[in-house]
Amino acid sequence: MWCFIDESWAEHHHGGRVGVIFAVAVAGTAIPVVDHELYSVRKQWYGPDHAKDATIELKGSALLSKSSFRLAAHLQSQPHRNHCVAREVLTFCGNKRQSLRLNAFAAIVFGADPKLDCLDPRRLELPFRDMLVSISACCASSRSGDRVVFVMDQRGRA
Repeated sequence: MWCFIDESWAEHHHGGRVGVIFAVAVAGTAIPVVDHELYSVRKQWYGPDHAKDATIELKGSALLSKSSFRLAAHLQSQPHRNHCVAREVLTFCGNKRQSLRLNAFAAIVFGADPKLDCLDPRRLELPFRDMLVSISACCASSRSGDRVVFVMDQRGRA
């Protein structure tokens, strides 16, 4: 089982910041299927060169940016390309959730100055810890004895 974890931050319109920590647990056998789908969506909407470039990722902050919503509201006749990509990926994940054993987890952090820095390298902050406890329980119940490989974006000290 593989578990991919990422976090995203945005300024809240009432001041302060909002952060989302998101994880998806995927069976190792499902990774090629998900990879093929992501490649196909990228190729369809951005072209073959974009799809082949492994250094480019689909980023939620770009797909669902404020400017993409402004442009979509201005166009009105057709959905914004980034929104179509996000819809296709999320629809695929929803439709294949059971057969591919995809499980999603999230935590939301907000406040005037919320921090998720690893101040003590021997501990994780509460949102991460609580989410990892849930992920652990899910993975243990679905494939007892299997190993879980965590992939965390930019959390080298975690």
